[in-house]
Amino acid sequence: MIGPKILPGTWQPIASPMPGGECYRHQSGMVVILTVDQRGEGPRWLHVSCSRRGRLPSWDDLKMVKAVFIGPDKEAFQVLPPDAEYVNLHLNALHLWHSLDGRRIQEL
Repeated sequence: MIGPKILPGTWQPIASPMPGGECYRHQSGMVVILTVDQRGEGPRWLHVSCSRRGRLPSWDDLKMVKAVFIGPDKEAFQVLPPDAEYVNLHLNALHLWHSLDGRRIQEL
């Protein structure tokens, strides 16, 4: 299980489009997909993708997603890669990353 141990009633689990991932829908229509990424022997990262139909999630949406799926007292990153490495599979999605191995931004 990747997701939260206690899921607020405003969220419902739904079928995930990502193998090994988990997916949730908020009562407002926002969708969150959780996956764990690891490159070789490197650190494990929780990848949290949140999306809405017709618009990007707001700052308040992103804060809520972080609080529920990462934790209010944990650090998360939003990454803007170089243009040559940018991949956009959903026009209205934002992404957060959280180190499952306890790495902090000061250590990167």
